[in-house]
Amino acid sequence: MDIRDLFKEYAIKKPQDTLSLQEMFPSERGIALFTAMMSLILVSGLAFFTLQNATTEMQIANESSKSFVRAYHAESGVEHVLAWFNNPAKSPNPLFFDKKVCEGDSAKPGQTFSSLIKDIGETITFRFYHSSRGCVVETINSGHKVTVNLEKNPMPKMTKTEVVYGPKDVDPLLEARMKDIRRFAKRFGRYFIVSSKGSLEENGIDRGTFDTIFANQAEFNGRPVFIDVVENYSTLQPLKIGHGPYKGYFYFFGDIEIEGGGSGQSVSIDTDCKLDPVDLAGFFYTRGRMIIDGRFVVYGAIYAGSGFERDGLSVIDVCYNNDYSLGFKGVLPLIPIIGTHKTM
Repeated sequence: MDIRDLFKEYAIKKPQDTLSLQEMFPSERGIALFTAMMSLILVSGLAFFTLQNATTEMQIANESSKSFVRAYHAESGVEHVLAWFNNPAKSPNPLFFDKKVCEGDSAKPGQTFSSLIKDIGETITFRFYHSSRGCVVETINSGHKVTVNLEKNPMPKMTKTEVVYGPKDVDPLLEARMKDIRRFAKRFGRYFIVSSKGSLEENGIDRGTFDTIFANQAEFNGRPVFIDVVENYSTLQPLKIGHGPYKGYFYFFGDIEIEGGGSGQSVSIDTDCKLDPVDLAGFFYTRGRMIIDGRFVVYGAIYAGSGFERDGLSVIDVCYNNDYSLGFKGVLPLIPIIGTHKTM
């Protein structure tokens, strides 16, 4: 056999899948169609991926929003608890909130109940139990739980024996007490600093004199007022106070000088005392000296940590408010302890 015939018979033939595009698609129209199909597939895939990603992002955002709202509802439950302790009659369980006690522990809480909070349209479950740091309140809403420890407010109950009579030297216990009251007033009341001119500054803004802010005020919301003296900033002179009338609970860190003399105006007071008009319905509680320049009529209490000067006790008429031996109207009896707030 001719060897050339053998080469022809057994020659390796070119497979079809290695043909060139020109061989597969003899015309230019075929190449364009292939390119268009591939582009369509790529664009469709990209569009599907984008749509799927957008849907996932929307679901995540929606769940995050729901989670935030549920957590907010649980947080608001703590605020409701404080309001109920302050006004048991408006609470779901007046007897419990009137006692202002927590019993049991986290495993067996002393009080558990659920309540519909109308202003947020949610039902929240409340649990109360005792811990080494005081009363613990736990609120649960849709799986979100908030716990916070509560303690009694630091405002000291004043007995009748404390009214008017104060020590001549500053009591160390009074120092610690004033620090706690300062913090309390910053959180739940009003806090002022005596300026170099003798006016009162609040949050860096000069609000004017004591009388400008507090004399003749019609309403009393129960928020304590703390008036502080800052070393190397406040005037060394006593804070000037007119004859009122005033309503409220006032704490002074420094010395005060009361003009007195009678205001000639009436303050509505719920008492059997025959004092009308009065210059103060509430109390002045002073760490420093109290300088009296004229007659000053009080329904409530008055206290000077460093004693009285000038006309002193001879011109003060005090009708003691018996409620002060139990607490103070309008002031939160329990407050959250800083650093104990937990969200789960």
